[in-house]
Amino acid sequence: MVVWEVMTRLRNLITIALLSGKSVLLVGAPGVGKTKLAIDVAAELTGAHPILETGRSELTYELLTCFNELREVKGHGDVLVKRLGSLGIAILGTWLRIIEGKGPLWYVLDEVNRCNIEVALGRVFTALDPEYYNIAVLPPDILDEEKLAEEDITVLANCLEVSVDRCKELMVKLRNILGSRVCGIPIPRSFRIIGTMNVVDRAHLFKIGYALSRRLIPIPVIPPYMKYDPGLDIENLIVQLYDNFHLDKNSVFTSLQEYVEALVSKEVEFLTFRFTKSLLPEYDVPCLVRIEFDEVVKLLDRLRDTSSKLIESFAGIYAVALNDLKIDLGVSILVDFISLLLARCISQNIALVSVSDEALLDLAIASLLLPQLSSLIPMLKIEQFLGSSPRTIAFRNFMKFLENNFSSSSLTYRAAEAIMYELPSISSP
Repeated sequence: MVVWEVMTRLRNLITIALLSGKSVLLVGAPGVGKTKLAIDVAAELTGAHPILETGRSELTYELLTCFNELREVKGHGDVLVKRLGSLGIAILGTWLRIIEGKGPLWYVLDEVNRCNIEVALGRVFTALDPEYYNIAVLPPDILDEEKLAEEDITVLANCLEVSVDRCKELMVKLRNILGSRVCGIPIPRSFRIIGTMNVVDRAHLFKIGYALSRRLIPIPVIPPYMKYDPGLDIENLIVQLYDNFHLDKNSVFTSLQEYVEALVSKEVEFLTFRFTKSLLPEYDVPCLVRIEFDEVVKLLDRLRDTSSKLIESFAGIYAVALNDLKIDLGVSILVDFISLLLARCISQNIALVSVSDEALLDLAIASLLLPQLSSLIPMLKIEQFLGSSPRTIAFRNFMKFLENNFSSSSLTYRAAEAIMYELPSISSP
């Protein structure tokens, strides 16, 4: 497999994750091309060069979003003016661009590992969770051209590719749309953050924290000189799941199937224009592609026709992690998985990118499920110190199952291997 094929396959997976409504975190060794990949994917999907910021220890929420600056104005003395940080430019720029009928303005936060991202992103960090999208992250008076620094208006105009006067008109239009929303400006649902993180030791991938991995899906970036191949037989994986872990297929799959059906309807509503809670539902579409009402039924039919084995395999792996490893995964992982399936259907509908069943399941296990297992590592270390336990053995069997079913060139194998680096004493049977 040549270099460009590896990067194309990886880019397609990142695209599906972004179309699913999630921000992403590209994780890999220094020099593998994470920053370029982030910029290129953002530009291709939105039609706009993203706003780029490099992580550093002094970053604060105010510096990234909005802050006051004292200036001396001739004839007026010292005057406070509003300034936009790089993230504020991206968020406000996205609102103004979609009003203008253009794609959103995404944000690339490079070298996340160099800053305290939860502190730096502040309210934005909370608002990246779809359940809290309506949280205000910018003050409403930022749309007052008399208060906002002229150079920031110029930057916004350049991002919109319009004149300064037209930019000011769009700011007034957005202010009118917000109307009585005096609490401030929320994040557009079409907005994304693409983070990059340098990881020399792959075990560090699972030290990023649950909250961060829920908001920015961690995707391992394979070096371009290495092959990418899930190496997966889904039919065989399903057979092994029920044979090796003694799952009751009917009870496990039936209960999850019913729940998944409800999730599908909810996620279709979220990802398409039918999500009415958006301030601009006719423009601000989470999946970036407007889906007409008559196409929604076709979308659901395609998902049910093509994804039954994927749902069964993921549900089985989910059930093993839930029951055998005794970890409370919650339903958010299932929601994110369904979003990936829908995003792939939408992508196929417009011939954007092509992702195989095997690659999609590989992405889901490596980026949605395995990061959550990091919460078990401290407890398993204690159990190993005190002596073996049923959960330790179950964990070892689960990880070996994944390593045996996914090739060494898959994302899942690399992620599972990284977890096992943390627990060398149980890395072999």
